[in-house]
Amino acid sequence: MPNWCYNNLLLYSNNIDTLENIRKAFCEDKLLDYLLPMPEGLKNQEIALLSEKEKEKLEQHNLALYGSIDWYYWANKNWGTKWDVGADDPKAYEKNDYGVADNIDMNKDEFKYSMKLSFDSAWGPPCEAIKKLHDHDVWFILTYYEAAMGFCGILSSNDEDEWDTSEAPEWMQEEFGIDSES
Repeated sequence: MPNWCYNNLLLYSNNIDTLENIRKAFCEDKLLDYLLPMPEGLKNQEIALLSEKEKEKLEQHNLALYGSIDWYYWANKNWGTKWDVGADDPKAYEKNDYGVADNIDMNKDEFKYSMKLSFDSAWGPPCEAIKKLHDHDVWFILTYYEAAMGFCGILSSNDEDEWDTSEAPEWMQEEFGIDSES
């Protein structure tokens, strides 16, 4: 069972269709696969049922073809977490900065639409996949907090920082209810 990392993702765009596609993927628990698709050949492989020789052969094949021995290693390497993410339908398309954007160097007024997605991910934030939002012309701010390992951070379109929870900025402590004394 993994430790859970709590994530808040703010998205800004001038393209309502792009945000709608992201919202649909999120509601289907397939946000990361939408941003950075897992190769079809790795999905649903039952390596555990194979003999050692068959397993080794399949892993070598996967490594040569996909750069990882199986879906698990591919997801961790490419998404930054082992499982895809999603949740219930977010409140979308509001022109809202949600407060966090005040801590980022950006001009929020240049975007027509925004959307906030909140979700949990296994072990850590899915930073590698979230960076692919640039390919969709979406400006983003991801804030995250992993209580068990005691770290939190921020990833945006133009910045990245991470802290031990005891050294987290006050705004980060407030966002996630972090007790800096613990």
